[in-house]
Amino acid sequence: MRYKKKVSILFVLNFCLLVFYGLTLFFDPQKTVKRNSAYSWLEERFISSADRIEIYGIYGSTILSRKNNIWVISATGQDFPVKQIRVEELFRSLSRRKSYPLRSSASAPERLGFDEGASRIIVRGGAGLPLLDLLIGFADASGRDVYLRKAGQKEIRSGEDIFSVYTESNRSFWYDLRIFPELLPSMVQKVHLLTAGESSYILSRQNSGWINERTGEQIPGAGTYLSSILALQGEDFVDLRERETALSLVLELGDGSFLILRVSPPDTQGCVIVSVSGSPLSYLLSEWSAKRLWPSFFGENPAGVYGAAIPAPGLQED
Repeated sequence: MRYKKKVSILFVLNFCLLVFYGLTLFFDPQKTVKRNSAYSWLEERFISSADRIEIYGIYGSTILSRKNNIWVISATGQDFPVKQIRVEELFRSLSRRKSYPLRSSASAPERLGFDEGASRIIVRGGAGLPLLDLLIGFADASGRDVYLRKAGQKEIRSGEDIFSVYTESNRSFWYDLRIFPELLPSMVQKVHLLTAGESSYILSRQNSGWINERTGEQIPGAGTYLSSILALQGEDFVDLRERETALSLVLELGDGSFLILRVSPPDTQGCVIVSVSGSPLSYLLSEWSAKRLWPSFFGENPAGVYGAAIPAPGLQED
């Protein structure tokens, strides 16, 4: 009996010590502050309801809309494709619980950058009040964090500046500027280059390689050349406005269809405008990208670019 009594007393003492230790951890001031600072701006369950994002910053406003479950930017009566992963990253940043300690309930929030011209991110879901209206203020004294506040609320928090990248970028930051977003090299069987309406060369897939269809010569650099064409990305969307076509690149696909890439003459900056058949979009292509694909188009020697065996645009073969 005495042994059982001692065991019972030790058990009770251990239990009391465990409770006491747990309470000290729970009421530790530093841990309490940390718990209270954990915060997210947008509840994750609301993301699926969002159908409009408004970004206001140094470049004015950018409006993204969800149409058929795809995010686009609508302008001049057209829907421009958006990088879907960039929208997902924004939602992750807004919904992730991070340390946003309560800093102030100041009566003059404009001192912290919350005036009428403040940067903001508004997420809407149907009619009525927005799901989120987040104001982004000045950086704090450390320069690492910024002040943040929901519109209409006095509560001001601060946190890592992960939102200015969205409000301080122009529209091209959002655009998906891939010219052939869904085309794989394996889908292309032939590549025709035409300048002044005449064929400069025809590259044809043969077994695992490529040949010059006119001469039967193997073209070892053609696969790399084709991959570079399909990886093309514009600098921005532009209005084609009946521009002259200086050269055309025709891609013949395995299903018998064709895609035609039309390239305008270079402008004073060396940039060209390109468009693809079947698409209403036109892209501004940098001089560097255009020279890399069509060097002799700019009067440069194409030797060494994807292999000198690839004929230069504008040079007719016998």
